[in-house]
Amino acid sequence: KNDCTYTLCKLWTLITDCTCIIGFLNKMGDMNYYGDDLQSARAHYARSLDLRRNALTDQTELSSQVKTQFQECCHHDYTFFTQLYFTLTGFDIAVSLTKVADVDRALGNDAAATEGFVEAIKLLEKLSVKSKEDDSLERRVYR
Repeated sequence: KNDCTYTLCKLWTLITDCTCIIGFLNKMGDMNYYGDDLQSARAHYARSLDLRRNALTDQTELSSQVKTQFQECCHHDYTFFTQLYFTLTGFDIAVSLTKVADVDRALGNDAAATEGFVEAIKLLEKLSVKSKEDDSLERRVYR
């Protein structure tokens, strides 16, 4: 049980540390955006987007490292937790893409804005399809 707690705490600490930094960058970006300093806002939002993408990569690597330990100590299916995390992270990435694209639009960089909005929409569509598949799987498993 202690190994399980340690594993979950380690994973939670990495997630919350990253989330705290990203939240700060987004707040700074929001303050710059509403203060009409669009270049600074874009820099903060873009850094937040980069951190979210890197966190997803880091968590994928961590996921493979702790999966076996998690299953052994907690006797739970790790798949549910990883799917939930990746779905939430995907949503956060889509929000960050939209923030960067919105600033690009405000700066008159329509091509970059369109590219960002399209990428966000595609990501959300993937998450929507994945969510429907997960619901179907959940109904089959828990009947």
